[in-house]
Amino acid sequence: MTPTPVIPFVLVPYSEKDPSRQFSQELRLTSHDTEHLHWVAGVFYSSLRSVWIEISSNPANTQVPNGVYFDSYNPYTVKQTALFADGSYKLTSTLKLSAGLRWYTYKSEQDELSWGYDGPNAVPPTAPQVTRASDRGYNPRVNLSYEPTRDLTVYATASKGFRPGGANQILPPPNLPPFCQNGALSFKPDTVWNYEVGEKAKLFDNWVTVNSDIYYIKWNDIQQVITLPCGYQFYNNAGNGRAFGPELEVNAKLATHWMLSLSGAYTDSKITHPNASFTSYLTSVASAPDGVSRPCPTAAGCTAPILNVPKETASASLAYTRELFNDYTMTARLSDSFVGETTDVAFYFGYKLPSYNIANFRLTLAHDNWQAQLYVDNLTDKVALISANNTSFQFNIPQLVRYSTNQPRTFGTQVSYHF
Repeated sequence: MTPTPVIPFVLVPYSEKDPSRQFSQELRLTSHDTEHLHWVAGVFYSSLRSVWIEISSNPANTQVPNGVYFDSYNPYTVKQTALFADGSYKLTSTLKLSAGLRWYTYKSEQDELSWGYDGPNAVPPTAPQVTRASDRGYNPRVNLSYEPTRDLTVYATASKGFRPGGANQILPPPNLPPFCQNGALSFKPDTVWNYEVGEKAKLFDNWVTVNSDIYYIKWNDIQQVITLPCGYQFYNNAGNGRAFGPELEVNAKLATHWMLSLSGAYTDSKITHPNASFTSYLTSVASAPDGVSRPCPTAAGCTAPILNVPKETASASLAYTRELFNDYTMTARLSDSFVGETTDVAFYFGYKLPSYNIANFRLTLAHDNWQAQLYVDNLTDKVALISANNTSFQFNIPQLVRYSTNQPRTFGTQVSYHF
């Protein structure tokens, strides 16, 4: 038996460029407030173009021209247009009805020119392969609020939202190494219906405000990252799920110059009804980080976490404000944000990203329309793991997880003028 030759590693140039540009514009027309009616209407447009350019090669690899492992020029464009209208009407002195409607349309396109030893083509293609995705629809909103006193408002709301679908890169076919299963060329938008009830209260002559709510989100066609054993990733719709939980925000004036703000939320999110393709992935392809177990050994009762959704979030801030000489106002603000543990995917499914705290500081001096600010972001220089599924254009291997982290401690100043 003749052994398979080993391709030696040599130092070769490698480059990757991802230039992107985006144009967004929104125009609004709003009414003059009347005693009962207020409305706003407008149009929105956005155009994004991003290009993935990569070249990697090894001249010792004689199985493909020039030893190219991967060469790509893949422009990706997303164009979105929306028309929207929203208004509110006071039915009585204490009862107000608000409603809105947004019509949207989007078009995504990926022109893929990729080839090489690990590409979808062994040699340069004569023309790009084009993958398109598009959709259009309506997002309504309705809210009913009741104000029994000037210090209390209760409300109930229902609203729909969506996230655009898109196109995936083309994976290497089975006749080229490494072997990959077929990935979806495009994926649909996912949509949510949010149902919420809550209150806004003012206490102790406005020294304390308490805002709270409880919500339930019905989430359809959830977009998730699928990682294949060959190391490639693609996005696809995973099925339906839900998320629910309470939210609380408290603002308290501790003294004349001191203000304390606290907020927190708990979210229980899960894919409760995975579709057939995602169920197959969970039961036959995906492995947990231990490399042995699977997220769902059997399809019966199979559920999965929604990636990158923390169960617990909280924030706290303490602000000191004081009038200085000649109508100058100084404000110092220290804040801290907490994000709980999340679940992510790299080569394996189910990586646990640990919780983290990020502290920030602001010192602001304001006078008339001028404002100068000194800030320190990430005061303690915390390194937080934000995500692991950031390697859609790189190989995933069991031995390496490429985490995305937050910005390090950053000092800066900012001067602004309000017209």
